[in-house]
Amino acid sequence: MTGGASGIGAACVESLVARGDTVTSFDLSIPRDPVAMVRYETVDVTNAAAVATAVASASDRSPVLGLVNSAGTRGGASRFGQPRGRPVIDGTRS
Repeated sequence: MTGGASGIGAACVESLVARGDTVTSFDLSIPRDPVAMVRYETVDVTNAAAVATAVASASDRSPVLGLVNSAGTRGGASRFGQPRGRPVIDGTRS
């Protein structure tokens, strides 16, 4: 889960945990009131190497079966150095 520390992302985290999912949240900060059973990692999702490291760490905990992207920027500007709407990292599933 990206952007899981606040706003819509935090609501998604709560919903996923309520249905029994294992959740790891990547965000620039840790929430003041973290949800029990959620692993929070401070990750700048605009940094591909940091994301790759965090995903590897999360997959050591449990299989990564899905991804919810809720990280945002203020003003709607792209910080990824790519046109909006294109993936930052292409992943494959085995």
